[in-house]
Amino acid sequence: MSVKPPVFRFDNVTVESEQYRVLKDGEPVALEPKAFQVLLYLLQQRGRLITKDELLDAVWADSFVTQNALTRVIAQLRRALGDTSQNSRYIETVPTRGYRFIADIEEVTTHPVSEQTCAEHIDSTHPVDAGSLIVDDPGMPLEQPSVKNGRQNFGWPATIAIFVVIFIGIAYFVVAKNYAKPETFLAASEETIAVLPFKLIDPNDENAYLSVGLADSLITKLSNVRGLTVRPTASVIRYGANDVDAAKVGNDLKVLNVINGAVQRENDRVRVTVQMIRVADGKPVWAESYDTRFVDIFQVQDEISARITEALQIRLSAEERTRVDHPPTNNIDAYQSFLQANSSLAKVSPDNLKAAIEKFSEAIALDPNYALAYAKLAMAYGLAASFNVPSARELAESNALKAIELDPNLAEAHTSIAVLQFWGYHDTGKAEDSFVHSLELNPNSSYTHLYYGWFLIATGHFDEAERHIRRALQLDPSSQSNVADQGLPFYYSHRYDEARRFYQQSLETNEKFWYGHVRLAEACEALGDVDCALTEIKRGIELSPRDPSLPCELVRMLALAGKKDEAVQLILETTSKEGPSARPYFIALAYAALGKPDEVFIALDRSLDEKDNWLPWIKVDPRFDALRTDPRFDDLLSRARLK
Repeated sequence: MSVKPPVFRFDNVTVESEQYRVLKDGEPVALEPKAFQVLLYLLQQRGRLITKDELLDAVWADSFVTQNALTRVIAQLRRALGDTSQNSRYIETVPTRGYRFIADIEEVTTHPVSEQTCAEHIDSTHPVDAGSLIVDDPGMPLEQPSVKNGRQNFGWPATIAIFVVIFIGIAYFVVAKNYAKPETFLAASEETIAVLPFKLIDPNDENAYLSVGLADSLITKLSNVRGLTVRPTASVIRYGANDVDAAKVGNDLKVLNVINGAVQRENDRVRVTVQMIRVADGKPVWAESYDTRFVDIFQVQDEISARITEALQIRLSAEERTRVDHPPTNNIDAYQSFLQANSSLAKVSPDNLKAAIEKFSEAIALDPNYALAYAKLAMAYGLAASFNVPSARELAESNALKAIELDPNLAEAHTSIAVLQFWGYHDTGKAEDSFVHSLELNPNSSYTHLYYGWFLIATGHFDEAERHIRRALQLDPSSQSNVADQGLPFYYSHRYDEARRFYQQSLETNEKFWYGHVRLAEACEALGDVDCALTEIKRGIELSPRDPSLPCELVRMLALAGKKDEAVQLILETTSKEGPSARPYFIALAYAALGKPDEVFIALDRSLDEKDNWLPWIKVDPRFDALRTDPRFDDLLSRARLK
């Protein structure tokens, strides 16, 4: 009698290799088939360093994939098992090498029971839990029943039971195919909620920051709950502090529940009223009022957060409870400056960024251990870098590193570092690790999924990028830029018709969305639609007149239309005018359309020297395709560490 494949047990996890099933606290865990295979291989080789190449050969032997696929699968396993890369209990990362399973394991092997025993146990009193199975190979042959004297030896009860098993197996087969798709894992069903800006009972300039500031603090706090998807501040800020129809807003934001309320501060007192509205019928689930000292505002936030998770019947882990209950600072003056800074940061513009930076810096001066203030200051400087603010990139990096030093589990800081590592320093490996770790800490960050998607596009992993950018949209469906960015994986992989559809869709709710017009112009250019390209780029420039790089895009469209003299005149004007200058990357794009390769490489050399954060796109940008055979192109990629 042969030995059945083993069952592995560690802590509260059971891995049944024969059933392709993982149980945690007795409950089934949904994993992609490749994730299960990686876990099984690590368990079988426990204690030994498994290189990335060995894992790829063992699990993906029948297909060509990059190490990005393995990194994503490891991140999924860690989320499912409650593990992290920083403080590993199960899967240890050996930097640049691979992985090692480090937990103590109990391995159990069993012998199969006889056919008679099996038949006795397949009846209505022992239902098959098909939903707990995880099937890897749908084509795996079923074990055939024994045949005696040319007839199958089944009685009626057993025959019925076999049909039940087959029916359930077929039903689950459909479900398992869905589990096998990474995008399905990313889009798992979950509770969704939006926290709207609080209405000001007594609006005045001095306390206006409380409207967005209080909402943003609750959003940040609730984002630590893995079973809850919270719409980001950028999605809700447009609703301001006005009276709104919460149910209508909830439908717009595609959430199940909405939190709204009002706030008033008088001297050292603060009054907060808040309610949770069920979007389906517009009825309040609960409502509460608080009248307390402003120094007790953290306690009010804790109580509101607790009411929300209780109403949604979300069970918090010990780690989640700690992060939700932990106040970001004990200095109320620092917190007030932080709220004021957040209110400015949410309204992205050069003037508001300057105000945000000043107030975040003030908060840090009042509390030098305020980790979240450092993380937000890093984000502000990162945005300032896009406006060519001197030293902004270096200041973003130093503040993000300080935030991680104070709180290693601050996801926002790891995302900021990842962005800098790739677009600033072209360090693909470190950036990938930082993105993955950030998503381990907060898998529901629209911001991180979007930037990780950009990273995957720039490194040529379009299918994976598509999944993460789609997840960003699921987490923040009201964001027009998220809608437009659905087209990026298609554009950069030369699927221009599909890209064009997404860019057009981003303009359906707001025709004045400049980014959508610019992206649509690029798709039209690639498709050879001259009229569309010219119309859309001119509209984009009209709506965003302060962007010095957009005229370079117009140069390309003019060249496409055969208006070369006009295009040449425009690029000369663009590169010689005083004031903010176009990014050298876009100057290179303009000269590429004009068929001037020498000028292209001069501009690209400048892009490298100036650490232009657009340069990493060059590896996949189709607008440079005609130059890829030029030896200077390969040399540039090598010097930029982008090969």
